[in-house]
Amino acid sequence: MTMISSGNLNNMPSGLEILWLELHIMLESTQEWLKNNQIVQRWLEMCQEYPILSLCVTITASLCSIPLIAFATFILGVMLALLLAFLFIEGTLLMAGLVLLSGVLMVISAAVVSIGASAVAILAVCNRLQHLVMGVKKTVTEDGVTPAYSTSDNFQRAPEKGL
Repeated sequence: MTMISSGNLNNMPSGLEILWLELHIMLESTQEWLKNNQIVQRWLEMCQEYPILSLCVTITASLCSIPLIAFATFILGVMLALLLAFLFIEGTLLMAGLVLLSGVLMVISAAVVSIGASAVAILAVCNRLQHLVMGVKKTVTEDGVTPAYSTSDNFQRAPEKGL
């Protein structure tokens, strides 16, 4: 593996390259161990000397591994089925919760909008009524009460009759 310096950042090996190099080193060390191990050497010599016996041992080992493979397949299948069931059940529950939350939020938002619009309308009507009441001045004449519109600066009175 190469050392990384500050000027060599663009040539930095990727993670897969590092993994491949480590796997290659492990494989070479395993091959060296197998070549130097006396038990493995004796086993290989016996397999070359007695090919029928090695075939029987290979078939027996394969048949003995069937329950282990079946058990591992069963466990992996159950784990996959549980994962998918959990995802479907959780997805269904999440979807139902999302629908309920959306419905509640829509009802609350509709109530807030309608109450807010009603409040604005009531305030607008009250403001108009206040301006109307404050702007109308009642004046008393000989004939009775006559409303006269005025502003705060000038007072308009109804013309007097008979003068």
